[in-house]
Amino acid sequence: MTIIGDYAVWPAGLPWSATTLLLAAVAGLTLVVLVAALASIVPPAPLAGIPSPPGDFLTGHVYKRTANPPKQFLKWSQELKSGVFQIRLGRKRVLVINTVREAHELLAKLGDSFSSRPTLFTFHQQVVKGQFVKLTLASAPWGEVTQRKRKAGLPPLNNSLVESYVPLLTVMGRELIQGLLSDYQASNERVGDGQNWAVLDSADTIRRFTRMAAIGVNFGMTPKEVDDSWRELAATWTNGYQDPTKEQIEAVTPELLHEMSTYIGRGSDVRSQHGMPQDWLPPLRIFGRPEDGDVCEAVLKLRTIYMNRLLKALKQRQADGKDVPSVLGNIVLQERVKLNHDEMISLCNSMAATGLDQHFHSAMQWAIGFLAANPQAQSKAYDDLLQQHKGERFPDFSQAKSDYLMATVKESLRLSTPLRLSMPRLTNEDVVWRGNIIPK
Repeated sequence: MTIIGDYAVWPAGLPWSATTLLLAAVAGLTLVVLVAALASIVPPAPLAGIPSPPGDFLTGHVYKRTANPPKQFLKWSQELKSGVFQIRLGRKRVLVINTVREAHELLAKLGDSFSSRPTLFTFHQQVVKGQFVKLTLASAPWGEVTQRKRKAGLPPLNNSLVESYVPLLTVMGRELIQGLLSDYQASNERVGDGQNWAVLDSADTIRRFTRMAAIGVNFGMTPKEVDDSWRELAATWTNGYQDPTKEQIEAVTPELLHEMSTYIGRGSDVRSQHGMPQDWLPPLRIFGRPEDGDVCEAVLKLRTIYMNRLLKALKQRQADGKDVPSVLGNIVLQERVKLNHDEMISLCNSMAATGLDQHFHSAMQWAIGFLAANPQAQSKAYDDLLQQHKGERFPDFSQAKSDYLMATVKESLRLSTPLRLSMPRLTNEDVVWRGNIIPK
């Protein structure tokens, strides 16, 4: 054998003509590989007329977004003095919308053009493994199945049916208030006598409320039923995803419930457009799936188990005539809705996502914190409510009429947002916006 350089091994005595041919073949193959590699990394042309911050040649803005992409996007928007700008993630051009006005122009007026979702390597190929029927509406690309699920989910949310869910919401609201009072009493006990202030930690109470509201209203369950189902899920999680025993359910601690809530919340990070660099940089995929991908797959399995249990219990209550008005209960009763089991579980996941992904509680914490720091706003809303009703009690909140109270609620929601960065969207067609073309 003849060694060429330090790497190639060549048969000794091979004629020069054959050697030349083999070398030419190797060189040609190498050239093809290099051309293909360059084609996969050469950045595409930028979108004309839309500004962009400086990025790296190969990776674009993948590593420029820092550990807090929403904050970095806001900074870029301010530096570029533009509510819309473009970034490049690998070879993909991404449009970032950073103001309400531009969001209304693009996502409201031209909403049909942005109705799809991009398919990401980690989440859609590795975790879901291409079974898009199991995805929530916020994660699924546009198609016949997605259209059917959205069509099924709209009727139960019309005004007349929403009013039928008010009794459940009233019960949930009372649970929230009682929980906040308990937190306040506990904080006073921790502070002790002689202090005129207390630190109110309401995170777990608000997290419980968002879960109760999402699960309770969608499946027609009382707060106790939601709590019991959540404890059973925690026991399932620690029991290797197998049905737990009664003793295992009773052994669930508040610390375990908190840990599971945090764990389930991590699943949404993989679905976001900023979580996984290998979604945009294919060479990184040779290192295997990151830990967050494994967590997301486990969370998806756990949520599927949970939705199956809740849906089965809902159908049993309907069969026994013990159900109460609920969103998914109305969907099940719609004879014209033809969804198979996987599609129905996906719709359940979509409807209950606000309580499972643990995003909405942050907006509520900001609102409660603002009201706690501004008691005059509470007093004025309360006085206006009494004045409107002339001191009379009213059966439930749906009959409460107070412009100031409603304005207070709406303004409180402006203090924070459930999601600082929304789920990514994909253009279905070329879009013309302010004379600029946003390609499909």
